This record gives sequence, structure tokens and C-alpha cells, in this order.
Amino acid sequence: MRWFGLLPTLLVVAAAGLPGTYATRLVGTGSPVLDASWRVQLTAKDYRILRNGHLAVSGTLKVADTTVKFTDTGGPLACHGAVTIGTYTYALLKNDGTTYLRLHVKHDGCPGRRAVLTQPLARV
Repeated sequence: MRWFGLLPTLLVVAAAGLPGTYATRLVGTGSPVLDASWRVQLTAKDYRILRNGHLAVSGTLKVADTTVKFTDTGGPLACHGAVTIGTYTYALLKNDGTTYLRLHVKHDGCPGRRAVLTQPLARV
């Protein structure tokens, strides 16, 4: 899905619309765990990341301006210790009627979370 950055008709959407469910699919990563369908469910205070329809990670979410902090608290693929927290900047973009969440890493040492969250996530 690297083509996303090349689309010329993107419009920024109001950040108040961040809560929701977003989806992506990873293929060809070289990791059988990452090659899957992913859904990221965001509320005002927490999140769940589903892998092929099953809970992979749950945690708390803190949003300030255009920065969002993910703190893993549970799930079989949750990151622990020094990599429990990942911080990103975000933008909601619209293209051809679909809203996309784009997260850009500020700091995240959790490779799995980083791989999923940095993909274009389409609102479903």
C-alpha cells in the first residue's frame, strides 16, 4: 500500500473524527504474524487492534492536538516493558469518499505495532 502517499487528491479531515474503526491488510512482510487483515478500533480513551478478526492488542489512548499515544495493556501481541508506549502524529485524509487515518512515528520501539499503524488505515 505504499501508493497512498502518491495520491494527489487528498483532503485533510477534521481531527475530531478520530474515533472509529480502520482497516488494512499486510502482505509480503516476511512475517507470518504480520501478513494478515488488521482492524484498529479507536475510542476517545482506548484502542483494540484485531488480527484476522481476533484481539491482538488492547490499550489506552491519549490524544493531544495531532499527537496520539498508544499504551499496550493486554492481548497476545501486546508490547511490554520499554516498548509499551508508542507515540505518533496523525492526520485524517479523504480520497474518493474514503477516510484514511495516517499515523507517523514520533517514537515507537514496538515493531509489530509500528508495522500495522504506519499503513494507510481506511475507515470502515
